[in-house]
Amino acid sequence: MELGLNGATTLKADLATDIAVAGRAGFDFVEIWAAKLVGYLERGGLAALRRDLKRAGV
Repeated sequence: MELGLNGATTLKADLATDIAVAGRAGFDFVEIWAAKLVGYLERGGLAALRRDLKRAGV
């Protein structure tokens, strides 16, 4: 079984925070909410998203 961080539990946090917290807490993945993804991609792009997910281990 894999465990993931649901974006609804961190509603006020941005995607970068969700990714970092999921990694530190040992989650296998993070559910990415569309609204958070749009903001993240506007600031960092897809390459940054891949890098941050890999760095966090999710």
